[in-house]
Amino acid sequence: MMGGVGAVLFSHLLLHAVVALDNGLGSTPAMGYNSWYDYGCSGDLNETNIMATADALVKSGLSKLGYVYVNLDDCWASGRYTNGTVYPDAKRFSKGMKALADYVHSKAFTLIVEPGRAQNDLAVRIMKKSMPIHTLSGE
Repeated sequence: MMGGVGAVLFSHLLLHAVVALDNGLGSTPAMGYNSWYDYGCSGDLNETNIMATADALVKSGLSKLGYVYVNLDDCWASGRYTNGTVYPDAKRFSKGMKALADYVHSKAFTLIVEPGRAQNDLAVRIMKKSMPIHTLSGE
């Protein structure tokens, strides 16, 4: 049986634990969608399907449950410009990455574009150039 001092101490610790969790930080893990799990390097990885995925995250209610990221993983790029910038596959992303990012941001998500490990030697060239991974956020 807990005495008066023990009960007060326990209540005090419990109160502080709740307050510490009530700051909004770390209340959920980073949550979002990753294209690799649906499309991998298939031809179905394209702007139409990524936009439809953003719509589905909203329609299903996942955006209200903490999903904030749409991660475009691997196999979206088809090469590099001479300045080293990676560019998207023009057939599958005909509107360009800015248009895709604008659409995803309009749904209140952050678009993360990763170079990934392509099945060709693009990933090797990316790593040799030490290309940073950029996050395209709406902020």
